[in-house]
Amino acid sequence: HEAGWSAYVQAKRVKATDRHENRFTETVNGKDTPSNVVWTRTPELTPSLSIEKWDTASGWPNGDRDNKEDALTVNGDTDITFTITNTSKTDEAGVGAIYRAKDLKLEDSTIVGDAHVTDLKYPKDWDTLLLKPGDSVNVTGTLKNVSGEHTDRAKVSGTPLMECPVDDETPFDGSDADADKDGTPVTIDGTRYCTQPAVESATDDWNGTTVPLAQTGSA
Repeated sequence: HEAGWSAYVQAKRVKATDRHENRFTETVNGKDTPSNVVWTRTPELTPSLSIEKWDTASGWPNGDRDNKEDALTVNGDTDITFTITNTSKTDEAGVGAIYRAKDLKLEDSTIVGDAHVTDLKYPKDWDTLLLKPGDSVNVTGTLKNVSGEHTDRAKVSGTPLMECPVDDETPFDGSDADADKDGTPVTIDGTRYCTQPAVESATDDWNGTTVPLAQTGSA
C-alpha cells in the first residue's frame, strides 16, 4: 500500500557560531534522499558587568586612579563615584542581557590603609532602573579618614535577565506551554526574560595618599 509521512528534525544549540547547517537524509528501500539545508546563527550573548571607580572632583577619566603612581593627594573627605556598566554582548539587533539595578550588589573594600568609603548613595529610580547592554549608572560615596597611603577595591555582581529559552518537549503540537520553565519570567517591553546565573565584574582599584607632616623636631 502507498504510505505518506512527514519527518522533522529538532536541534539544540550548544555553542555560539556565525553559521551552522542542519540537514538529514531519508533512506527508503536503499535509496537516499537528502533534505534541504537549513542554517542558523547563534550570536555570542555572554552577560557581563564592569565597574570603574573615580574621584568625583577630578572627573572621568582623570579620577580613575588604578595605580599608586596616580594616587590623589587627599585633603579631608573625598567624594567617590562608582560607574557600573552593562557590558553584555548583543546580537545584530542590539538585544542582549538586561540587569535590574535593584539586583546589583556593589562591594568596596580597603586593601591598604585604614580609610573606608561610606554613605553610598543610589539613584532615586534604583528599584525600577533597567540596565540594557551599554547602559551605565553611577553610585556615589564618601572616602573618609585617609592617613598615609590608601587603596580600595570595588566590584559589582548581578543577576542577568535574558530572553526565556524555549525548551519544548513537544515542539510540533502548536503550543509553547513548556517555554518558561528555566527561571522566573519577567516581561520587559513585551518580551519575556528569565533569570540567568549571577555575573561578577572584574575588580577596580582606586589609590589616594596624604602629604606627610613637616618634620618639626617635636615628638
